[in-house]
Amino acid sequence: MSLTSKLAGGIAAAALVLTAGAWSPAVAQETLMKIAHVAGTANPLHEALLVWDAYIKRNLKGKIKPELYPAGQLGNFAQMIEQARLGTLECTTTTGGGISNVFPEIQVFDIPYVVKDDRVVEMMQMDPILLDEMRKDILAKTGLRMIGIASTGGWRSFLTRNGPIRSAADLKGVKIRTIESALPMEHVKALGGSPTPVPWQELYTALGTRVVDGTMNSVTDILAMNFQEFLKHGVLDRHTYLWSFWWVNEGWWQKLPTDVKSSLLNGFWDMQHVSNSQTKFRDIADVERFAKAGGGLHVPTPEEYKTFLPAREAATAWFVGKYGDKWLKMMTAAIERAEKAIDEDNKRRM
Repeated sequence: MSLTSKLAGGIAAAALVLTAGAWSPAVAQETLMKIAHVAGTANPLHEALLVWDAYIKRNLKGKIKPELYPAGQLGNFAQMIEQARLGTLECTTTTGGGISNVFPEIQVFDIPYVVKDDRVVEMMQMDPILLDEMRKDILAKTGLRMIGIASTGGWRSFLTRNGPIRSAADLKGVKIRTIESALPMEHVKALGGSPTPVPWQELYTALGTRVVDGTMNSVTDILAMNFQEFLKHGVLDRHTYLWSFWWVNEGWWQKLPTDVKSSLLNGFWDMQHVSNSQTKFRDIADVERFAKAGGGLHVPTPEEYKTFLPAREAATAWFVGKYGDKWLKMMTAAIERAEKAIDEDNKRRM
């Protein structure tokens, strides 16, 4: 046999060994990534999550195995956060209120009537200064890494069974369901309502048994859970945005290779944009569906809107009194950067 033939045979044998090694079970073993949330499968959040799921399966096949647990299958916000901190759950998402029991400063995002529209929200979601400041503080205190922010339903407004809502006076004495977070409760109190914290999975029963008479949610959230069976009146005051903060266990995350982390974040980017866009698109149809189901939604006049604004001052004062102004300044600075960038971009296009 010639030297060339021997070399060729050796290279082929080596290639066969490498190929066999590449497909061996030890090398191809997938890392489990359980992803859990409380939203129903008809919610835009879950629909967007399916995009991330597909991205992971397509681009990280053999490396990451995603398993989705929607609709509170693994518990409520607080329970899933605890699982993520312990490392028994790799990834979850909450509203600000959903993690406020372990990091209450994040309630700053629930101060009402501060962020004015979707474009500002989406600029803030991508603001590296804000994200870095948040990630550092939250990681140090909770052991959870915030990998990004998206939407979980758009804008919260007040909806009740009691009658039309046109101004804050119409909420006086109304039992309003809030998330399990102190700041939204202060918000409702400031408007004369009676705040009643109820876990999301229990709200249908709470409405049916009249434990509460209304809630602070988006119309899309209402329809996704069939709450329109009880709620027939709403005012589109759009007081706070339904931020969806996404968390991963830091220990699990740091064991992943850099290329896997990068791919997961690229997939998250896709999910984030689908979530934001899908929320806005669904809102148009859902407002019409709510009306067809016999519901009435009132858009407040400027004068009516002003009656709700004392809640902003009350909630801000409460927050600063409890937690200082560091996070308030962080959020305010991010809003200012977003509004300035939007204004400059608009001027360039005029």
